[in-house]
Amino acid sequence: MDNDSADKSTEYLRSLDWISLIERKPEAGESGFMAHGRALDMVLDRAATDYLFLPHTDTFIHDPAIFELMLNECRAADNVIAVGCVDQIYRGQIRIVWRPLPAI
Repeated sequence: MDNDSADKSTEYLRSLDWISLIERKPEAGESGFMAHGRALDMVLDRAATDYLFLPHTDTFIHDPAIFELMLNECRAADNVIAVGCVDQIYRGQIRIVWRPLPAI
């Protein structure tokens, strides 16, 4: 699912024949979290699998073991419905500091 990325990631994903890319243009005036939620709803409506891995289109996977790790977390208990990952590469102090600040 691409939710109107502004970089070249969507162009690259269109070139891959082994994925099913869904592209969505946000509605005028739609807030970021609503656009994200509606995009995920589109994916869930089309998914026909027991497990679904939803990285952003501009996410780089540096360790292929992450797929098995996430799948193991999903299988760990019957009441697990979602898992996530917050480990990111260090991009500088400014990128870390702004995250807890409220939106203006």
